[in-house]
Amino acid sequence: MLQHVWLVRHGEQVRRRDGELTMRGTQQAGAVMRRLRTEPIGRIVISPARRTRESAMPLLTERPAVPVRVDDRARERMEYDPPVVDDASWEAFREAWDRTERDRDLVPAVGDSSRAAAARLRDLIDESLPDAGDLVVITHGGIIRDVLRDILSDDEMRSLRPDALAGLQHGSITRLDVVARGYHVGGIGTTEHLPRSLPADPRQ
Repeated sequence: MLQHVWLVRHGEQVRRRDGELTMRGTQQAGAVMRRLRTEPIGRIVISPARRTRESAMPLLTERPAVPVRVDDRARERMEYDPPVVDDASWEAFREAWDRTERDRDLVPAVGDSSRAAAARLRDLIDESLPDAGDLVVITHGGIIRDVLRDILSDDEMRSLRPDALAGLQHGSITRLDVVARGYHVGGIGTTEHLPRSLPADPRQ
């Protein structure tokens, strides 16, 4: 049986340091659980961020016997963690983020380059594949795209999903198929499992 790696972007979170999930994010996490609960999951790995741990809870509750661990290598390429959370600090973060998108070797003041982030998540995946069953990694949109850009050219990514380089939706699922020479991309940022209409959160 073909083995899969399911890379899940966490649900929507409140924009603050290590913010919790919004109401919409909680619903997205539930939708991820309903999509994956029947898959032959052999292991679950979670980024240490609060939003990823909260996103994992529905699946962990549904599949309590599956081995799970938190691994720092699944953290995002860069984290928004300013001294003051305001519009100016957010814009500065976004500018630094965009520079690391354009130059994959650029090391930001805080965080990793795109290539370094991809390397640590790929190491995690390689080490975490179970002997039987699939691997689920609940992580972040930026680092998922970093890994995809290691496997595919940007043009190949666009051919599979035209908006993939612009970002992956909260609660989306990317599937890698384990093959003899590494990984084949089976799907990028799929959202068919997500509810079509979710309420806005007043904390956003």
